[in-house]
Amino acid sequence: MKALSFLNPEKFVAVSYQIFLIVINLGICFYLLDKSAVISREPAPTVYAITSADIQQSGITAPHMVETGMYIENFQEFDLLNNHFIVSADVWFKFDPKVISLDMIGKFSFDKGEILTMSKPVTKMIGDKLLAEYRVQLKFSASLNHRVFPTGGYYVYLILSNTLVSPNDIVFTSSESSFTLSPNLFIEGWKEVGHSITAGYNKVILDRHDSQTIIYYPMVLFGMDFLHEGMRSIFVIIFPLFILFFIALLTLSLGPTTSLSLAIELSLGEITGLLAYRYVIDTLSPKVNDFMLSDHVYNLILVLSFLIFFFHLSARVRDSNFVRGSLVISLQVIFIAVMCYLLIFWL
Repeated sequence: MKALSFLNPEKFVAVSYQIFLIVINLGICFYLLDKSAVISREPAPTVYAITSADIQQSGITAPHMVETGMYIENFQEFDLLNNHFIVSADVWFKFDPKVISLDMIGKFSFDKGEILTMSKPVTKMIGDKLLAEYRVQLKFSASLNHRVFPTGGYYVYLILSNTLVSPNDIVFTSSESSFTLSPNLFIEGWKEVGHSITAGYNKVILDRHDSQTIIYYPMVLFGMDFLHEGMRSIFVIIFPLFILFFIALLTLSLGPTTSLSLAIELSLGEITGLLAYRYVIDTLSPKVNDFMLSDHVYNLILVLSFLIFFFHLSARVRDSNFVRGSLVISLQVIFIAVMCYLLIFWL
């Protein structure tokens, strides 16, 4: 009987019961937000490997292999919000100088990037291969997927290519050890959790009805995974939304008669605060067309807040403690159910 009494909806009108549910839901949400370390990936360009079909189709002869790699020293700018990056790195190539000229190697470029400075090549012989190293400072943008903003992480990639040569001349090769980052690399608010390198070539189809119009050139894709450090962005963007919603919930604990006007004023004030906070979220968020996690959380809380406001306007229905308690339970269940869906399945 005591258990049934505890579950009586009329009990949940009390502030103590509401706070109990709020604490539980907050704990679940922040636990899931902390554990939802999902790397949001935008599909990267395909890097092709030389196949026998390509050789027959394009007339590629025996290509000369050029081992390619990169050492990232530091990021001068790392702005995921505005998609702006400046990095200092060493780009290196190892090749046979008898068949490949240093001038040909030095004509590399970066897709969606601009080389701000590039040193003269530092070279040395390693056996019968020549190692050429270029120190570059590169400004670039990346194809970023902001779906999980403000939690999770991002996949940032660089594409090195040489459009002035074809696989008949050279083909870039690499290994996992060819791409390294400085152990002293520090990016405030972010940590690098993985990186990869893929070498091969790109093909551009000028006319899909004519296989003779396909253009080939060597390329290397350098990919890096970054995760948020700490929960600052979550507290700045998501936590105020939770606070506003729980304030609206607590208005259901106000008495059915004497506190009606106060409940309506508080509920309306909470909605006004939500609408104003939309501007803050937009200021702190990346400018994208697709919905992000922060948008879904905001829309959820806005809809539930309007339900509470319209409930307060229904004075007759509001008189019943049973109805108000049932609404408290329903809104809390809807809130945590949608949040669990977003943070477990949608991500």
